[in-house]
Amino acid sequence: MTAGVVVAGREAEAVTRALRPSAAVLVIASDADYLPAMLTALRA
Repeated sequence: MTAGVVVAGREAEAVTRALRPSAAVLVIASDADYLPAMLTALRA
């Protein structure tokens, strides 16, 4: 399974568009503070 995490910012829309065709799971975070919790959840 391919997963992607995009942190919202200036390039988030372009990055999301590029990852969408190949990522089975794509998460868009509003802030990098959420990354540790998201990565832990994906590992579970």
